Amino acid sequence: MVSKLKVIKSILVVTVLIFAFLVAIPNVRGVTITVDFDALDTSGTASVSGATLDSYLAGFGVTLTNVTPTTSVFVGDIDNEPSASPSSSPNWLDQWWNGINGVSYQLDFDNVLNSLSFTRVGLAPTAPTLAPEWSVTVFDAFNNSLGSVGEPLRSVWSFESPVTHSFNTPGITHMVVFSNVHGVAGMGGMPIDDLVLTSSAEPVPEPATIALLGIGLSGLAGGALRRRLKKAKQ
Repeated sequence: MVSKLKVIKSILVVTVLIFAFLVAIPNVRGVTITVDFDALDTSGTASVSGATLDSYLAGFGVTLTNVTPTTSVFVGDIDNEPSASPSSSPNWLDQWWNGINGVSYQLDFDNVLNSLSFTRVGLAPTAPTLAPEWSVTVFDAFNNSLGSVGEPLRSVWSFESPVTHSFNTPGITHMVVFSNVHGVAGMGGMPIDDLVLTSSAEPVPEPATIALLGIGLSGLAGGALRRRLKKAKQ
């Protein structure tokens, strides 16, 4: 009788441990990609926008939408904005503001993100420069804001290092970048760089699936017990 109880206890312990392991599988198995914009050729005074930029972003599962009318979003470098300094050389993402106050654009992500980060480029003015008010806000599929970061309109007199901002809230489906120079000549849009996107790599077992696995393991344990008891009677 003691031997039978030991067998039952051992099988139950193994079953519980396996079931607990399945339940504890983390729901974030991240795949991370970095969009640094450096693969696009902006040598000289060129900038890249339109279909070429759209195709480049699509390769990372990103779509550019909701650009303020009569403005454009482009990838440029120091030739396009001499007061900026990239966090990864040579390029960054920017918006030509066309004299309009309060311009914005949206980046939509093919995969729902667990986290997102970007870098506000360094500011390296050769003379005092007006940096725009700017913000980056991330949203979920229902257009609920999941967080926002930014800086006010200000004069920049000396070098400011690049600053990386992160959002670690699962459910991110899109982000909106906003810039405003409030009618004063300045940088226009705020350049950003090194967009780091982390999405889920693998589907996570749903509760119903985990329950079925648990039932299956219990059945296997019961079958093993019956075989052991049958042998013991022989």
